[in-house]
Amino acid sequence: MKSGNLDAVDAWWMSVLEHGYLLPSNQAWLQRPAQDPWPDTFGSVALFESMQGALKAQNARHIPKIPEFSTTLNKLTGRKLKRKQVWYEPPTGDENVRQNSVCGFPSLIECRQAFEAYLDHKVEWPEDEEIEEKPLYARY
Repeated sequence: MKSGNLDAVDAWWMSVLEHGYLLPSNQAWLQRPAQDPWPDTFGSVALFESMQGALKAQNARHIPKIPEFSTTLNKLTGRKLKRKQVWYEPPTGDENVRQNSVCGFPSLIECRQAFEAYLDHKVEWPEDEEIEEKPLYARY
């Protein structure tokens, strides 16, 4: 299935799943473990802002607000995601930041399987060898 047949959020999520990185490098400090390309805990606002920036760059007609995005993310991952407040330490040394976060996020493989179930269509994902290992600063 080509991403051109998907709505903007679905196409963005497919791109995230293809790249294998959940957050871009400038927001990677809002995740745990910090250096993991697919963390199990991350700031939900950080993921929202990543999606929002990507859709704005594509001149998408509809960019969902946070509540709609949260519901959509539940559908795309095939489960009701757990959310709670988590403290993060910014790389600048400023005061720690508390942010609404998703905890216990499914693995990349589980997210890909859930997305295929959501689409009701098999997707050919890149092999692990095909995914270019990028240093944290080079994501997105």
